[in-house]
Amino acid sequence: MKILIINHEYQSNTEIEKELKHRSFSTNYQIFATFNKNKTDMSSYDLVLLDVPLMSDESYMIIKKIRASDKHIPIIVLSPFYQIRNIEKCFIFGCNDYLKKPVVIDELIFKLNFWLNFKTYQNTQTIRLKNGFSYDPGHHELLKDKIPISLTAKEKLFIEILVKNRGWFVPTPTIIRYLWDNYAAPNQLRVLVYKLRQKAGKELITSMKGIGYKIDPESVKKTIWRAERRKRSAAVFPHKR
Repeated sequence: MKILIINHEYQSNTEIEKELKHRSFSTNYQIFATFNKNKTDMSSYDLVLLDVPLMSDESYMIIKKIRASDKHIPIIVLSPFYQIRNIEKCFIFGCNDYLKKPVVIDELIFKLNFWLNFKTYQNTQTIRLKNGFSYDPGHHELLKDKIPISLTAKEKLFIEILVKNRGWFVPTPTIIRYLWDNYAAPNQLRVLVYKLRQKAGKELITSMKGIGYKIDPESVKKTIWRAERRKRSAAVFPHKR
């Protein structure tokens, strides 16, 4: 897997670059000026790490330029700043994830693996979910009966991690760590789910206290229906002994 690292200065990212190479990631490096001046073939890369020491319009424009060149490549922003307005603007311009510096390398590796795995199904067809819902991974859209549902950036991330693990419960701590890097109030996830259910209804997301949340694929509903039909048939037409 090849990762493009973009930063203001080459020296500031040396340790991360060494760690990634040590863990068998192939990396290439560009400074902001070089990236803005040249046309980079984004198809040569699997993921972008954008190291932003100071949030500025230039930082947002780089995200926009990457996204204009490649709609699907994952972009992870690394920055010492954690103001909500900065994070929100990064997501609006097209980043997929945000990590606060100093970066914990194990957490970075977790994020890299998640998004690299996520990319493998990004270009697939629409994923059909239960109760008439579907998910378009190419446009990060949740649909109900083929009609898009408007979601916030955090709601999109929540839906994406559940869709990627569809059919399985995703533990609550994993979701909180993924959405907020552990910087979340105790009830923040519950509020997000409550608002999401107001938009999409209660049929999409299954929750289990003390476990987590999940979204089931369409096949789960069909399997249950078939099992119930076989049960009823067995009751009506019992085998003769």
